[in-house]
Amino acid sequence: MVPLPRTSAVPEDNIATSDKAGVRGILHQLRDLLLLPYALLVAVPRTMIPFETHMDSMLPTIRAGDRVMVLALEHLGAEPLRRGNLVVFESWHEGEAAALKRVIAVPGDEVEIRTHTVFVNGTALDEPYAVPPTHGMLPPKRLGEGEYYVMGDNRGDSCDSRTHGPLTLDRVIGRVILRNAPLTRMTFFD
Repeated sequence: MVPLPRTSAVPEDNIATSDKAGVRGILHQLRDLLLLPYALLVAVPRTMIPFETHMDSMLPTIRAGDRVMVLALEHLGAEPLRRGNLVVFESWHEGEAAALKRVIAVPGDEVEIRTHTVFVNGTALDEPYAVPPTHGMLPPKRLGEGEYYVMGDNRGDSCDSRTHGPLTLDRVIGRVILRNAPLTRMTFFD
């Protein structure tokens, strides 16, 4: 029998080398895949913070016992909070757990409360999430740099900026991005 000429473009002495390179590539991918969970264990706790609510001040949006994930402040960029964001911050009360409220007004905004309505920059807010209507009065107040006006959605049972004044950025822990429990109410927030 006459041997057929070799048609491979890879020289015979390089076949073993290319096999080794392929195995090496697979081993590198396997290593990276195995290291991923460990990298996430280190990175995620510094980025995402779990938080469980214990109050009803954010009803109907967030209930006592709901669990949320909070994107840490240092990962929020140059303008960390916008109107409507849900924010977790260090409580105004010494020794109490962190609090969760909605951002109503941001630095530079003028906020006012009259006749059960919140006004920002002279415009009445449409707040379908707020129950019952807002109580209290607030003469027009311009927020300074790093100041946020926050309120609970359950306006009748919320101790917020109406009582304590503006929230300062140095007290902010982060912005709520996900309600992850109970699973039947899982919701992403922007």
